[in-house]
Amino acid sequence: MYFKQIDEYEAKIIKLLQVDGRIPLSKLVKEIGLAEATIRKKLRRLINDNIILVTALGDVFALGFGAPAMIGIKADRRRVDEVARNLSKFPEVQFVAITTGQYHIYIRVNIEDISRLSEFLLERIMTVEGILDTDTFVIMKIYKETGQIGVGAES
Repeated sequence: MYFKQIDEYEAKIIKLLQVDGRIPLSKLVKEIGLAEATIRKKLRRLINDNIILVTALGDVFALGFGAPAMIGIKADRRRVDEVARNLSKFPEVQFVAITTGQYHIYIRVNIEDISRLSEFLLERIMTVEGILDTDTFVIMKIYKETGQIGVGAES
């Protein structure tokens, strides 16, 4: 893991995109005060260097996912990276992180209903070699979910 340096203008681009991911380039130019070509180049670098990903964030319940869940996974310590990479391949999995604490890996899944969640837990994810145990936390209601990460925040 390594830190990718961004300048003050790139931080401003990120901040504005976090508020409105569909902000027109012309508004970025006006807000930041650089030439359009410069803004376009900086934005392209942020995306191409995998510093940012511009995407839509939807309401999982409104989209028909009645059983979203967080799953804590205990894995063979020698295979944690391999397990995390394999879990990342499942289309239901939106988030995979290696963590400290009780679980080696946390994942978040969006699944249509409890029956399909049960099938995912008992039949599909347990096929991933290196998983020792899981604990599932069904999400009943989401109070806050944002793609904002604090870059460009006011000091």
